[in-house]
Amino acid sequence: MLIKRIKAKNFKTYLNLDLDISVEPDAPIILIGGVNGGGKTTLFEAIYGALYGLQIHTPKHFKELLNAGALGKEDEKIVLELYFTGKVLNEEQHYVLTRTYALNPSGNPVESVKLNMNGTIFLYGTATPPAQRAEQEAQVSKIIKANLPQELSRYFLFDAMEAGNLLKEDQLNRVIKENIENVMGFNKYMQLAKAAESLHQTYTAQRLQVENEQKEYLELIEQKKGKEDELDKLKLQHQDALQYSVSGKELYDNLKSGLNQETTIKSKIDQTKAQIDNIHKKEEIFRNELEANIKKYEILIAEMVGEISKIGKRLHQFDIQISQEPDPKYEALGKLKPFFEDVANQLLKMKKQQIELKMKQDLNINLTAYLDVIDRVELSENLSNLTFKIYHKSGNEVYLNHLNTASKQIVVQVLLKSLHEFGDYNPPVMIDTVMGVLDESSRATVLENYFPELSHQTLLLSSDSEIRPGKDFEKIEPFISKVFTLKRDREKQLTEVVPGYFGKTLNN
Repeated sequence: MLIKRIKAKNFKTYLNLDLDISVEPDAPIILIGGVNGGGKTTLFEAIYGALYGLQIHTPKHFKELLNAGALGKEDEKIVLELYFTGKVLNEEQHYVLTRTYALNPSGNPVESVKLNMNGTIFLYGTATPPAQRAEQEAQVSKIIKANLPQELSRYFLFDAMEAGNLLKEDQLNRVIKENIENVMGFNKYMQLAKAAESLHQTYTAQRLQVENEQKEYLELIEQKKGKEDELDKLKLQHQDALQYSVSGKELYDNLKSGLNQETTIKSKIDQTKAQIDNIHKKEEIFRNELEANIKKYEILIAEMVGEISKIGKRLHQFDIQISQEPDPKYEALGKLKPFFEDVANQLLKMKKQQIELKMKQDLNINLTAYLDVIDRVELSENLSNLTFKIYHKSGNEVYLNHLNTASKQIVVQVLLKSLHEFGDYNPPVMIDTVMGVLDESSRATVLENYFPELSHQTLLLSSDSEIRPGKDFEKIEPFISKVFTLKRDREKQLTEVVPGYFGKTLNN
């Protein structure tokens, strides 16, 4: 997938944006600069919103997203338009995806979507008859999913600061496991295995001769399915609790940082100390309650897994009974689940060596705290218990939770690079706040060794303190196709795009 152009009309700070972001094969980087509040994140949101849609539920929210300069002067519509290419069955396709938002006569937000694929038009909107809308929407969703499914977008279109937040505390292995399972395409085989198991159980029920046995077997299947659904919900709640732990911790850290700055003002020292103490108390209560909540979900998940295992053993007794009667169809169905599970694990074994080697090479170059001393990276060989470890040349493990924030950000970015190279999708990479929390030495290695090789198209949204217009710019200049700077006009309440990166132009 390559993004060629983004248009945004009346969207937040953009009154009429039309930006060519196509790249040359040997210069994959688009560098877009802007001061804080200048429109970088809004540009990110425009591209993301054009792909997956804006969630506008109220007239108030629509007004908040509408550019202030459009009020009373322009047709009050928000239009996002994305030009991109992608391959389907090795054939390159050209797409123009347009999403339009407005308020209908009743004052409610409505959406219309149009996708032009090489001249073939798919069109639907809020007012489209349900059956027609479902058909057209399914086609558009299929095309977007083939290029970059929304559930995977956060691995390739992300804020570097947020990526760092995901890696706090005990979550790094979970994030890595989730990345690898999804982006590498292993999950689809696990889903096939689950579907095969369901089909096998249905056929078993049909073959049971005794009505009571059939009834009991079907009840067990329903119980197992219900428990599995409960387990999925518990896992989501557990994940939400972990995410809330991160966001809450981040909020606390920000508050504390802000209050520490206040202590420099003598007149507020006493007040600030009291506020800090109060935050400490609230944070302690928050942590204790949240940790108890997370622990509760872990216990419930373990109990649910045990219950599912018990039901599985009872079902297996029926399987043994039926398997004594020869039936080629039944035997074939019984082999499908282990087959798909084996395919997923074999695929992991094949790809894991590539990921391990690539990550080792990149970490030795980019992870400045362990420059050239990483001996190996190890991924486990089973998807049911996927783990990730880094080892020093001396033989000891480098514990992920001991790494500082900058080093953790490097680890996840190196992982993302490997996933991009060996995964099932080939999307562009877009990074906001590109340097995140990187220190000076990490910044240099990322500029020289990471960004130029990251993807066939990399959009970097940066302030002049992240990628500085001097030496930083010169390090990646040979790999840049286009440079722009976003300028906020406070009087007109809009963002304009000008050529160059804070006055620096490309030396062609």
